[in-house]
Amino acid sequence: MLRLIPLALSLPPQSFTTINNMAFHSFGGSGGGEGSGTVTSVSVTTANGVSGVVASPTTTPAITVTLGAITPSSVVASGSIRSATSLIVEETGAGTDIIAIQAPASIAASYTLTLPVDDGTSGQLLSTDGSGVLSWTSSSGGDVIGPASATDNAVARFDSTTGKLIQNGVLIVSDAGAVTGVTTLTASGALRSNTSLIVEETGAGTDIITIQAPSSIASSYTLTLPVDDGTSGQVLSTDGSGVLAWVTAAGDVSAGSNLTDNAIIRGDGGAKGVQTSAVLIDDGDNVTGMASLTLTNTGLHLLDTNATHDLIIAPGSNLTADRTLTVTTGDSNRTLTMTGDASIIGTNTGDSVFNSGTTTRVGDTASGTQTIAHGLGVSPKIVKITALKHSGLSGVIISNSFGGKSVIGTSDCIFSVINTAGSTSTGNASGTYSVRIDDGDGALQTAVITVDATNITLTWTKTNSPTSDTIYIFWEAAS
Repeated sequence: MLRLIPLALSLPPQSFTTINNMAFHSFGGSGGGEGSGTVTSVSVTTANGVSGVVASPTTTPAITVTLGAITPSSVVASGSIRSATSLIVEETGAGTDIIAIQAPASIAASYTLTLPVDDGTSGQLLSTDGSGVLSWTSSSGGDVIGPASATDNAVARFDSTTGKLIQNGVLIVSDAGAVTGVTTLTASGALRSNTSLIVEETGAGTDIITIQAPSSIASSYTLTLPVDDGTSGQVLSTDGSGVLAWVTAAGDVSAGSNLTDNAIIRGDGGAKGVQTSAVLIDDGDNVTGMASLTLTNTGLHLLDTNATHDLIIAPGSNLTADRTLTVTTGDSNRTLTMTGDASIIGTNTGDSVFNSGTTTRVGDTASGTQTIAHGLGVSPKIVKITALKHSGLSGVIISNSFGGKSVIGTSDCIFSVINTAGSTSTGNASGTYSVRIDDGDGALQTAVITVDATNITLTWTKTNSPTSDTIYIFWEAAS
């Protein structure tokens, strides 16, 4: 049985058409003549007595009639049958259940499906050529059958070996890619993770062991496990190429039940015992607790300020017994500065640096200054100048000047001058000839001594015509 709800028919103007047992007749209206006039009503009567008036008939010039709900035994149309909703097919038995055939709610464009020329063979499928022409084709795939229901995100598995039955699985792959439900995993190739391998304890707990690579490695490498599980107490050792083997540890050292944190351990007699010590190395590499430190005679090596060279403190002579060098700084920081070799003899009180050296001057050089760098870094407290000249006129001429820092707080040195005649004169650097080389007959080279943090300055004055013989100068300075 075919039921039309609603159905649109297009007919030529003023025509009489019988569609199976449905008769369309006597259009009412005015105007007359084929193809003209206005249709005001159309009545429909079927052979089995169903009749009615068609609503809203129009001519443009064909006549389109819209039928109400009619139920003919069959409908044969010479044109298209069109429905604004669906084509409904009722079951052929005694029931009233239907099958509705309808278009999607929206399509990109109208299209036509043309049915095959026959009803095909058992198992064939309708296939389109892409232009709406349908034909019967044999399926190239299988007739796979799955379970009535399945677990969300479960991986499907084949059921038996037919290749046609699918069953539910316990392996779950979440939308984020997390895999759960694996009891045993066997791989024919490598297993790879970009984070870690996690192994859960085998008992009732949920604690895990995570095996992972360092955050950065120089290059990829492979570790190959031993061929067996080794023996008790053995440890894994590598051959340097990643091949691991079980080896026996080098020793079984035993220690006291409690060792001091950060303590250096010492042997405790025998071959395997160790004990704690009072010498500690903390996490900052600071060493404490040493009562004494004995080094070999190669000396104590101290790195310089930029850690490129060593300052070596070493003994300079043999000793007949242990000797003690005591350095007392007082309750403040001290700095020892040395710019040359220095010898300290006897008892010295206070901080002192001693430097000495030699220089020369041509005996008949014109008046002027001569500077000597003393290298103390501070203005010296004591300066001694010894000048010698061999002159053909009067033999060896010696001038010895010696001075000490003024006790009344001036910045000058006070000098005592001893000449070859044995007479002595004193004064300060601003007004006394501290060095005097006398060739006789009024031919002189005299010098006033001044000092600062860098130099000893000799301000020479030439008088008359001294000889050109070399003046040899030996200087000494102490801070």
